[in-house]
Amino acid sequence: MELQTSSERRRLHRFREALPTLLMFEEASDARATRQLMAYTTDVSASGAFFVTEEAVTAGGDVTVYCLLPPEKEDDSAAPANFSMFYSRGTVVRRDPDGIAVRFAPQYKIVPVGASPSQN
Repeated sequence: MELQTSSERRRLHRFREALPTLLMFEEASDARATRQLMAYTTDVSASGAFFVTEEAVTAGGDVTVYCLLPPEKEDDSAAPANFSMFYSRGTVVRRDPDGIAVRFAPQYKIVPVGASPSQN
């Protein structure tokens, strides 16, 4: 469902969608270690999204986003082969009690579920 109000000043269309997402953060103490959080979206645009998280995340950090996208057509089966994965790097630009806002990097990939983003 599209989210637009008469006072909307954002340049890009925003959508209210609850999409399951894996967020991966590099640990500040060890760049080789990653922290993973499960989250879901509540507000999505081409430039970023708000993710509901149960754990606190610091604003300003880099994040890798893996977001599960449903089949394109309503008549498609819910079989995993019909789902896609949105992959992007991003920056946490805001934190509030419910979660975080992430600005996506300009480059992103959409790949079939099970494929590696580096393969496509």
